[in-house]
Amino acid sequence: MAQAQTILALGAIVLFMITALNVNRNYVRGVKQNLDQQKYINAINYGQTIAGGIYSQVNNYDNIEDVYGDYDDVTDPARRLQTVTSLNDTLFATVALSGEEVLVHGTNGKKATITVYELVGADYRQRAQYVTAITPIN
Repeated sequence: MAQAQTILALGAIVLFMITALNVNRNYVRGVKQNLDQQKYINAINYGQTIAGGIYSQVNNYDNIEDVYGDYDDVTDPARRLQTVTSLNDTLFATVALSGEEVLVHGTNGKKATITVYELVGADYRQRAQYVTAITPIN
């Protein structure tokens, strides 16, 4: 009789441990997903911040290449933009400006493709891409 009670008690402890491990695993998975989502949001926000800087060049439209044209190589610290996020991640960005082209509704302007990267090991991995357009003020 005592042997059966001991086996039942051990079985209950094992079931409790399995349940506790599953709860912890789900919690860790949820935290990881939240952090990944926050990293993605930070990358999008960084792209939008750079786009805001590009929009501010509307009065300097003819010289926008001088301001943003050299940020085209993520591996070269002098030819990329970078920031440190609230999660202490460093994000890097490049800006590719198109030539003068016809945009939506027949207006002329330039497109800027902003690509945001993170450094994973020795490789740069794309986190987000943001495309915006700027037109001259006539």
